[in-house]
Amino acid sequence: MPVYELDFNDMETNAYALIGIHSALTDYKLAYLLNATVGTLFKKATYCLDITTKKNKTSYPVFEYFNPEYSAFLISNVHKNNITVNGIGLFSENTMYSYLIPEQKK
Repeated sequence: MPVYELDFNDMETNAYALIGIHSALTDYKLAYLLNATVGTLFKKATYCLDITTKKNKTSYPVFEYFNPEYSAFLISNVHKNNITVNGIGLFSENTMYSYLIPEQKK
């Protein structure tokens, strides 16, 4: 499996770190397992990360963990939208996937 990375050479500060976790788990299951094994306390935030494009508006759920030393946020790269089309039949509901970072779908 190839390793993907984002290049942040343009940033002048080291105030944050971006860590990517590749997993087939859902976001809430990953937050639960991180809490159970690593000892973090990720909680679902009261807000979502809303991205509006020309095609659609997508809301990515955010899990947050605050510590006196640092803050951590868990955001899924993929969001599944179920779209219902007017009509009756097997194909009246379509599934559309939106990616937070489209270049890094995997």
